[in-house]
Amino acid sequence: MLAGARDETRGGEAERELRAGGADARFVPLDVTDAASVRAAAGWIEAEYGRLDILVNNAGIAVRGGPPSDTDLDAMREIYETNVFGVITVTNAMLPLLRRAPAVRIVNVSSEVGSISAMTDPANPTSQAPSGLAYPSSKTALNMITALYAKELRDTAIKVNAANPGVAGGHSPYARLPW
Repeated sequence: MLAGARDETRGGEAERELRAGGADARFVPLDVTDAASVRAAAGWIEAEYGRLDILVNNAGIAVRGGPPSDTDLDAMREIYETNVFGVITVTNAMLPLLRRAPAVRIVNVSSEVGSISAMTDPANPTSQAPSGLAYPSSKTALNMITALYAKELRDTAIKVNAANPGVAGGHSPYARLPW
């Protein structure tokens, strides 16, 4: 198992915790908003393993905001850099490694707040949650990105899905989006 993180201290701590739990984990320096960092991680994985079997795009920024009319565009750009463009950057850089494996999965970590249906259904608790504009729209974009990668790769060994880990301590009805 490889655990990418942009912060070396926290990445090293995650590696140690995973190893203490019995996982054969290795920390890989990776900042999804830095193309050079992504390329370096892909090069390291290629040199060490030659391929990649599973890619979980889990990096994300969540900032609650006010109404859409009060959106801070700098904050929105930062969220999109990580939650949207970071996924594309990492996925594209890792695709050559993924194509070398016999059975491959790409999992993009999404959220129920990225569902337009859920957010516009007054009966759905998701529509009542304050969330601002940036985070939900970034997850909506991620859902479409996931669908389009799945469509492009459907005739290959690479299967692409989005998953929602749910609200901390709770269960979400959108636990797995079927792409």
